[in-house]
Amino acid sequence: MSEPNKFYSIEMPYVRAQFGLSRIEVLPSSLKSQRNVVEKLAYYFRREFGYGFPQYSADDPAGAVAYLFLDPMRAGKPAGRHTLTVPIGAACFRKRRYTNLDKEVWVLDWVWLHPYQRNKQVLSENWEFFVKKFGNDFHVERPLSKSMEAFLTKKGHLSCLERK
Repeated sequence: MSEPNKFYSIEMPYVRAQFGLSRIEVLPSSLKSQRNVVEKLAYYFRREFGYGFPQYSADDPAGAVAYLFLDPMRAGKPAGRHTLTVPIGAACFRKRRYTNLDKEVWVLDWVWLHPYQRNKQVLSENWEFFVKKFGNDFHVERPLSKSMEAFLTKKGHLSCLERK
């Protein structure tokens, strides 16, 4: 059996987390190991959607507020008071200024979920948290996949769909 092609494989990294958490907030001041995991998932996002560069850098998170989504049922081996677990995806928010607005607004810059975790309500389960944290009018960066457009329509979060 030959070695799998690295271009087509997804090797999910481990991250330390408190047992039972479903997400970790990753700030510029967070542990470098957490920022590295977000960066790795940003590379998967870039590869899947054909971007020329990753949307996140662990060395220069530039004010980004990222979230690692975890499956609390898949906690790995204990590491002190924490466990090692495999993230199932990530999302990244940033503040942006648009020419048609006179203020900075929060933008959901990107979301990537492992293909096996898609359509399993991961984003839905975190959406109310995001609305409370970033306001009901945060924008979602384009381009959008058809499934993301359907999700935003279902949630009534249409501001990004209106600015085509």
